[in-house]
Amino acid sequence: MYGGNDRGVNQLSLIEHISKSDIENIICLPKTGEYIAQGLRNNIESQNKNIVMVQTMEEAVKTAKELTKQDTICLLSPAAASYGYFKNFKERGNIFKELCKINFKEQN
Repeated sequence: MYGGNDRGVNQLSLIEHISKSDIENIICLPKTGEYIAQGLRNNIESQNKNIVMVQTMEEAVKTAKELTKQDTICLLSPAAASYGYFKNFKERGNIFKELCKINFKEQN
């Protein structure tokens, strides 16, 4: 999952890396996620990837549950700050973990 507030960091190398990777599903959050998603959609090497734009962390986790195959990994990798959404990275991580516990508990 990628996204957050744009701090002017060039995301092109990240987009190139994701495009060439084995990652199948990419879930993007505003605001930087919009740029990353568009960059991936414009990259020919990303044509086989499932790129999904969501608006909230809750929606991101629910989407991840739908897309992530059992016994595989879903990684939170924001690539940007989340000021305005969360107090800090710790709060964002804790909310992600809690949403995962709620949404994935029935699979255990």
